[in-house]
Amino acid sequence: MSELLLMWDVLLLGTPLAVVAWLLVVWRGEHAVDRVPVLCYHRLTSQADLDSGKIVDDEPVWTVLDTTFAAQLDYLKNNGFETLDLDEVLAIQRGERPAPAKGVVITFDDGYESVLRLGAPLLAARGQRAVVYALLEPDSYTNGQVAGIDRICTPDEILAMQAHGLQIGSHSMTHAILTTLSADKLRWEVEASKAQLSALCGREINHFCIPRGGVSRAVVDAVRDAGYLTCSGRAKGTARLASDWLTLPRIAVERHHTPAAFGKLLQPRHSFVHKVLGDLRLIPTRLFGATWGRKLRSLLYGPGLSWLFAPRNVKRLLVLGAVLYGVALVELVARRLG
Repeated sequence: MSELLLMWDVLLLGTPLAVVAWLLVVWRGEHAVDRVPVLCYHRLTSQADLDSGKIVDDEPVWTVLDTTFAAQLDYLKNNGFETLDLDEVLAIQRGERPAPAKGVVITFDDGYESVLRLGAPLLAARGQRAVVYALLEPDSYTNGQVAGIDRICTPDEILAMQAHGLQIGSHSMTHAILTTLSADKLRWEVEASKAQLSALCGREINHFCIPRGGVSRAVVDAVRDAGYLTCSGRAKGTARLASDWLTLPRIAVERHHTPAAFGKLLQPRHSFVHKVLGDLRLIPTRLFGATWGRKLRSLLYGPGLSWLFAPRNVKRLLVLGAVLYGVALVELVARRLG
């Protein structure tokens, strides 16, 4: 019994210290002078199509209204942010061009047709850049997720996005969870997409995005071995010029991010909160792997429980946890003194 109490006391004292140390590391990173926010979008939804009843799209996370996206681009332009593509960021890293006062990278996963139809004109009209991680042979799961609402771009449409000034990267061949594949299949997903997209676009494809949270050391090694220069996955938070750009963190932009909320994502104090919450949300994936982690996250963040993870409620839970910790600490002191 005494050994169990000793273990409890060690955990009680050690866990908060570890958490505080982690929070200090995150705070320092989010306030670094060389920070470069990399924004993660997926697809866009037409406000006009929703209003007319042409489509029904109540997806809360993976889409942003085109009107909201336009307002977010205006926010960047009006507040002195310069949009960069990933080649430009690497050139800044190498000292080949100066860093802007406020640099930001816009990325889109999957290569949806809505990005070409709705996003590309909005970006072009403002002289802004973005990166699109494209798929060449999307699997049935990926196509089925947006059937009747959106679709993955064809090769000709990928070329049209490039012609609009969007930088093309790879999102694998099929959008599979790469951690579930054999070594040969993993190499094919990574290497074939690079070769085929490079041939299609007439330029080397140097940037990769790992789909569906399927991140592991073996996957990152395969991406590096294939010759990619950057790789994004499930890491949350703000990138830095000094970061390892083969484990590139990003800031997810979701449907509920109004221009005001969007602006907060770019501020160090608020991006710190976003990073902390994002890492907490990834705990199921890190504990149970990409496949089961996604299922558990869908349950936890679904309609029934998602209210628990709103920032306001998370803060309340943290306060409650601090109070309970204080009570346990008082009990420990009283027991030791008694």
